[in-house]
Amino acid sequence: MKLINKELIDQTLKKAASSERLRTNFNLHDSPNDPVQRYLIATIKDSYFRPHRHPMNAEVAIVVRGEFDIIVFG
Repeated sequence: MKLINKELIDQTLKKAASSERLRTNFNLHDSPNDPVQRYLIATIKDSYFRPHRHPMNAEVAIVVRGEFDIIVFG
């Protein structure tokens, strides 16, 4: 079990702010081979995720702080 607390969120946001793409992630899974990949993703305003899909998997986003826009294609 990994604890997501204010300190971890703040540290991850600080790292995101200094990244070129204005975002970064903290891996919650232990290995790239884990069947489920879980990430804490921190983004700064104006970061952009280009449209993408995961044909074999689902993607779930839980907003812990802030807000974002999402466009769903059919």
